[in-house]
Formats: sequence, structure tokens, C-alpha cells
Amino acid sequence: MENKYVKNQRSAPSSGIADESLDEDVKTDIGWYPPVDSGIDPAELYPPALDNRHKSVEAERLLEEKDKKFRMIYENANDIIVWMDPSGIITNINRKVEEVFGYWPAEMIGKRFDELKMLSLEDLQERLTKLKAAIKGEIPFSRIGMKKREFKALHKNGKTIDIESNPKVIIENDKVTGIIIIIRDISEQKQAEREILAREQEFRNILENSYDLVYRVDLGKDTFDYVSPSSVKILGYTPQEMIKFGYRKMTSITHEDDFPRIKDYFDLRTVTRQEDTETMIEYRVKHKDLGYRWVCHTRMLIFDSDHKPIAFIGNTRDIHKRKQSEIALEELHQELQQKVRDRTANLADANTALKVLIKQMDKEKEELEDRILLNIKELITPALDRLKSTHLDDVQNHQLDVIEANLMDITSPFSKKLTSKFFNFTHGEIQVANLIMEGKTTKEIADIVNLSNRTIDFHRAQIRKKVDIANKKENLRSYLLSLK
Repeated sequence: MENKYVKNQRSAPSSGIADESLDEDVKTDIGWYPPVDSGIDPAELYPPALDNRHKSVEAERLLEEKDKKFRMIYENANDIIVWMDPSGIITNINRKVEEVFGYWPAEMIGKRFDELKMLSLEDLQERLTKLKAAIKGEIPFSRIGMKKREFKALHKNGKTIDIESNPKVIIENDKVTGIIIIIRDISEQKQAEREILAREQEFRNILENSYDLVYRVDLGKDTFDYVSPSSVKILGYTPQEMIKFGYRKMTSITHEDDFPRIKDYFDLRTVTRQEDTETMIEYRVKHKDLGYRWVCHTRMLIFDSDHKPIAFIGNTRDIHKRKQSEIALEELHQELQQKVRDRTANLADANTALKVLIKQMDKEKEELEDRILLNIKELITPALDRLKSTHLDDVQNHQLDVIEANLMDITSPFSKKLTSKFFNFTHGEIQVANLIMEGKTTKEIADIVNLSNRTIDFHRAQIRKKVDIANKKENLRSYLLSLK
């Protein structure tokens, strides 16, 4: 029978070996194919071999891609990834180590960490000792302490840095084949933590040395989250006692007269940010040993993301001495006001009595003046009239008229009225005015007062001017008589 199989032209050797001399396995291994024109599909003759070959190539390709991706992730990781053999020798390490520790990977591969002096010798020796014991089966791996830990390490330049180490032991077929350690630089994080702790300590020092009582209340639990040591001075209770009592129980020590006011002030569960306007209040609380004392309380609400109050920070200040001073001052003010009211009432009474007295004196004065005038008219004037009827010469008559005019000037209430109250008349004007009211003419007045007619006319003009009738057609005698 003619052989149906020939070697493919692309791979056939030039030795001229007959096709029949190759067995089936060799044909398969070196790539035998049926003739091109035979019409036979090679896959029908050797399907398993071709399929396995294809799968092997594909698997190698996928493995190469995965290895490439792994290598990319490994070299660009944000953490240091260290591979060590069971004895602790570094077999591989990514490039992140240069950024964190300052070493090139090549400087570290083939060495142990204790040789590089990067870690605490005491810590490292302890862990290596336990690791070796576990590898030998002397202790279980659970006792090695291969857990995430934080400690300090040394940079190549000698600078101390904070790192976090997370080791993992690789076990294959119950045998330790290696160790992987993920190392993260947490220097910035630890520095931030130290700064936060320093600030917290600073604030705590301020709070713990403050004269005011400062506390924080969780509104959901009605409990104190924090109470400063000043609670002993302000209320007589230690922070521990206040936390044990609870927030609501502490409000029960409020004075009963002040409780209605503070009830709404401390009922904060439904208060909105816009309604939180009254943030300060003064009231009395009962000190553990000293009785009721005045305090001033301020607060600040804390809201969650839904704008609901979840807590508040309170500040309580002892204002007892100040309040006592204010109360004493107010009492003194009220006492002084009462004294002023009493004194005013007394002055009003005295003023009323004085008015009555003045009125009585004015009345007595008027009665005295009336009596004097009456006596002059009844006793002196008749005598002067009788004297005038005697045989007197002109000079004597003139002097008698002068006496009579001066007497009337001294005693007349009208002359006082003209001088002091209304018109500020001079002495000569008063004499002339009195004689005008008696009906005397200018010549008669001039003879009586021993002045010229021209001088009397001048006095008449001044009198009209002072009583505001200078340019009016008003009889001077009639006007003066109307002023009585």
C-alpha cells in the first residue's frame, strides 16, 4: 500500500530518508503532515498533540503577561515589599526602599536587616530568634509575633523614621519557604499624631488648670464625656462623681427659684442652629459643702451632618462674690432711693408749710402797711392839713409839701411796686408819679419838689416811656391809677 504521509516541505530534512522509516511518534514530534493534496486534515490525525501545543503556548503568554503586571505593581507599590528566605536573607526588594531608607535594592539583596543596622537590634534579634525556633519546629509560628507592628528604624543617613511592618510567613508542604514583609513609612502620620497629642496635652493643661468648670455632654446618652478638675472648686464634686451622677441628675441641684429658667436652656435635643440664641445664663446651684452659690454658664452646641444637636460643651464660672456685691449694691440703691423719696416727701411737706407761712407773712405785712397808712391818714395828714391852714410863708409851705410828698413816697405800696417789680423808676420819678396821681399840675409839682418845669416834663416823659405809653394818646394820671 502506498504511504499516504509525507513530511511537510517547510520542515522536511534533505537527507532523503523515506517516509516509511519514521514511526508515528517521530512523525508527530518533528511535525509530520499529510500531503497537501491528500485532502486529509492533520487535526484528524493528531488532535491531542496539536491541542496541547496550543494550550502550552497560550499558558506561557498569559503567564508572561501576569508576570509583567505583577512586576509593574511590585515595583510601583507605595509600600516596601521585601522577600526573604527562611534564614532571613533578603532575596528581593522593590524600589520603594530607596525613597524610604535611602538604599538601592542591590545594596540590600543578599543581606540581613541586622547587617544593615536599619532596625532596633533588640527587637530584630528577638524576632529572628523566634523565627529560627519556629522553622526548626521548636515553637509554633503563632508565637513569633508575626503581626503588624510599629517601630522606629534608621535611614541610611542616620535619621530616625517611623515604620509599620506587616510580615507573612510562606509555608509550602508544611515547610517554611520564605517570608514576605510589607513595610510602610508612617513618619508623617506619627508626626501628625505627635502634634495632635501635643495640642491635646496643651488644651488639657489649659482645661485642667482653668478656674472655670469645662465639660462635654453627649445629648444622645445624657452623659458627661469629659469634666475638668475645676468641678471640685466650683461644685464640690470630683469629675468622677459628676460622670457617675450623670448630666440630668446634676441639673437637680439647681435652686428651685431658678429651675424654670434653666429647664428650657438645657433642653437642647430639638434646638436648631438658628434657635440657639440664648447661650449664657446666671443661676444658683447647690455646692456639695457650701450651699447655694451663683454661677454663670455658657454653652456651645455641636450638630451632626443633619443639623441635629448631638452634644454641647459647657463652661461654668463661679460668680458668687460678684453676685453678692451686685445684690448688696442693688439693696443699697433701693435704700437710697427710698431715702430720697422720704426726703422729697418731707421737703414737699416743708415747702407746703413754708408757702403757708409766707402767705401768712404777706398777709400780716399787708395788714401792717394798711395800719401804717391808716395812721398816717388819720393822724399825720390831718395835722399837716391844720399846719397848712396857719399863716405860713411860701418857704414854709413848700417844705411842708415836701414832707408830705416824702411821707407818701415812703409808705405807699404803689411806690414799691413801681420801683421793684415793674418799671425800675428812680426816686425822683416816683415822687413825680405820686404827685401826678394826686392831680397836681407840672407847675405845682415843680414848686413842691423845688425843681424846674422843664425837669418835671422830663420826668413825665421818662415815666410814659417806662410804662410803654410814650407814643400813645393815654392820660398818664389815669394809667398810673390803673396800676394800683
